[in-house]
Amino acid sequence: MYCWQFGWILVLLTALSADALARTESQSANLQFIEQIEPEYPISERKRSREGWVVLSYIVNSDGTVAAATIDDSSGSDAFEAAALAAVRNWRFETAEARKANAHFYFVYSQRRLRLSRKFFSRNAKIHALINDGKLDDAKVRIDEIRDNSALNAFELAYSFITEGRVASERGDQVEQLRCFRLAMLNQGRWLKREKYLKLLYIAVVLELQQQDYASALHHYALLTESSVGAIIAADIEAAIQAVELQFEGGPESAPPYMAANIEMLIKHEVRSRPGLDDLREGYPGGSIDESNPQEQPAQ
Repeated sequence: MYCWQFGWILVLLTALSADALARTESQSANLQFIEQIEPEYPISERKRSREGWVVLSYIVNSDGTVAAATIDDSSGSDAFEAAALAAVRNWRFETAEARKANAHFYFVYSQRRLRLSRKFFSRNAKIHALINDGKLDDAKVRIDEIRDNSALNAFELAYSFITEGRVASERGDQVEQLRCFRLAMLNQGRWLKREKYLKLLYIAVVLELQQQDYASALHHYALLTESSVGAIIAADIEAAIQAVELQFEGGPESAPPYMAANIEMLIKHEVRSRPGLDDLREGYPGGSIDESNPQEQPAQ
């Protein structure tokens, strides 16, 4: 069972106050489109069966045109980045004042399937062994090497963020741990096994409560408890969440969850079913995120 037994939960329940829950209204007013162009799924990435994501920011001018579109983060594909930028630069909005906005793009296939290569599986296991031996600096160097020298697919990148989050956890850096786990969970955990995604959601809620990011904690708790398995995992933090909900009830709009986007867009490439390829389905069993030898099986 996932029993953390953190003393902070009792502190939260007894000391939670309106002052502790300082809230700000969201600054991102709804943007109304005049013209919205969807990014094209790059041919080069379709041929390689690659999925990925892009996060970018941009300025909406007073005349509704877009300026200063820049990439904030991505899964590493230049083709996906270029496609997202090309689309956003041609967007047009109804607006009366200039403002900054951001968008998340997820490039996905119609079928979700496990794609961890043998090479990645082996290298990631060695990094976990370094973490077990307390060689955290060496582990971080190896993670950076994998990202710099390898064309990771979206699944491998997600699992590399989990490994990096484990390094941060061992160092006691909970802010960095949360950042890594959030990146691993992008697109509601599409690139993770279901059980692993639920465990990450639970840890994210715990860390967000500790760091007083209550809006994000409520957001992730709602995702976690959508399933019966997630509700069981979340049983020991239910009281803390209820205390937070009481403080938010009837109050002003809370700050948006982390990385809240003005626009989220799913660019889907339809793929015909082929035997032996869609081996990752909803509910596929997974292992603990803390295992030094993860149970994910590499692609054949």
